[in-house]
Amino acid sequence: MASLPNAVEAMNGRGEITLRTEISDSHAIIEISDTGPGISPEKLSRVLRGGYTEGKKEGHGIGMQVVRETVQEHHGVLEAESAEGSGTTFRLKLPLADSHL
Repeated sequence: MASLPNAVEAMNGRGEITLRTEISDSHAIIEISDTGPGISPEKLSRVLRGGYTEGKKEGHGIGMQVVRETVQEHHGVLEAESAEGSGTTFRLKLPLADSHL
């Protein structure tokens, strides 16, 4: 997933990354949270659209675009929340397959 290596880079070798999974009645939920510097609301919106990178010499911003498109192809949702100075959380919600399939 694109956001895990990006979380490591954003924290400059210091901080924590938490991976969390959950099964609800209708979705599998995957969360990746970091304790990095956070992302402003304007930049977070651009990151989620894809094609945007910041501070990476070789970055193209396509990783998040691939994640978003893949999640959408599976009828899921990609969400993110961030607060400058206290980290970022990306959340993927993927629908569970019908039990009769």
